[in-house]
Amino acid sequence: MQPIKILFVCLGNICRSPIAHAILEHKIKSNGLIHFFEINSSGTSGFHTGSTPDKRSLAVLLKHGIQFKHYAQQLTPADISYYDYIIATDHLNYDEIINMASHSLPNKANSVFLLRSFDLNEKTNFDIPDPYYGLESDFEEVYQICERSINGFLNFLRMQTNQLHLGTQP
Repeated sequence: MQPIKILFVCLGNICRSPIAHAILEHKIKSNGLIHFFEINSSGTSGFHTGSTPDKRSLAVLLKHGIQFKHYAQQLTPADISYYDYIIATDHLNYDEIINMASHSLPNKANSVFLLRSFDLNEKTNFDIPDPYYGLESDFEEVYQICERSINGFLNFLRMQTNQLHLGTQP
């Protein structure tokens, strides 16, 4: 079975998408399922290319027992072609991905999702707030949203493929 390739996308790839990336990677590693997945993250802008995640992103991950190493990168059309699922953190980045896909790969629009659309606690606002100009508590809020949303996304994947046995709670 080919690995399921998942890409998380936010604006600069130093706050929201690395948090989501790290949470999913941690969950699948903890369940011995790393060989079923290829996970990455990027940003629609190149503002922080080559930078490590924001220190507050790394701190909130560490607080929850997740060590993570990543360097920011910018989304490319090749990424859209390569990944099976492209998961945006908000409508602004979702629209940018769809726009990029429409120029070269219009059929890929069906593989682009808003991460928070998988959050069963949210019914109307599917944007994950950008904590960059906020406080450490804003990073904790983003972590909690990503945690719930990734659990929902994993449930979605369970329904998409009967071959993948992800357990009951990753």
